[in-house]
Amino acid sequence: MAARAIWAGALKIGSTSLPVKLYSAVQDKSIHFHILDAKTKDRVKQHMVGLPEERSEAVKKMQGMSGTAFDQEFVNMMVKDHQKAVDEFRLVAATAQNADVRDYAKNVLPTLEKHLKDAQDLQSKLGSKG
Repeated sequence: MAARAIWAGALKIGSTSLPVKLYSAVQDKSIHFHILDAKTKDRVKQHMVGLPEERSEAVKKMQGMSGTAFDQEFVNMMVKDHQKAVDEFRLVAATAQNADVRDYAKNVLPTLEKHLKDAQDLQSKLGSKG
C-alpha cells in the first residue's frame, strides 16, 4: 500500500511554484556520530569519568553559595585551574618527547594563557583573592 501524504500544498518562490507533499515518518533515521582517529581512522573509544575528588569538593562547597560569594569562589577556582593548566602545558611544550604532543601543547598554550588572563582580570574586578 502506498504511503498517503498528510499534507499537500505548494511552495512559492518568486514566480515559481513547487508542489510539496508531507509524509509521516515510517522509519527511524537517527544519525550516529563517531570520533575517528585522524591517522588510523579507527573509532576513538570514549570513557565517562567522574569529577576528580578536589573538583567534587569544590562543587559541594559552591552548592550552598549564591550571589557575590558564588561568583568570587567560581572565579577563584577558574584562576587556580587555568594556572595549573598553563603550567602543565608549558612543561609539556618544553619537554614532550612526541613531536605531535609537543606541537599540540605549544598551539593550545596561547589560548590557555588568554583564558587565564581573562579569569585574573575578572578576579580583580570582583575583588577576589586566589
